[in-house]
Amino acid sequence: MENENALRFKLLQIEAQINAIDAEKRQLEELIKKLENYNGPLYKMIGRLMIESNKEETIKELQEDLEFLETRRKILENQKTKIENMMKNENSNKS
Repeated sequence: MENENALRFKLLQIEAQINAIDAEKRQLEELIKKLENYNGPLYKMIGRLMIESNKEETIKELQEDLEFLETRRKILENQKTKIENMMKNENSNKS
């Protein structure tokens, strides 16, 4: 029972992380779309300093961030599947 509760807790943590990643991905995708149609000056913060930025370079950085999030999400999905399988095995062993 204790192990089952620990697995459930891990599963909830992973699902929360997946939801957070999905929200961040949506924000990045929306930002990339807006930047692609934007033609004015672009600035970004580096620490406490605001500097002018290149549009293409900024879009590239955001796309790399998006790729990282997609990779992280796949890893979490794999972990989620493993935990779900462990829970199924535990439940079938109890029967």
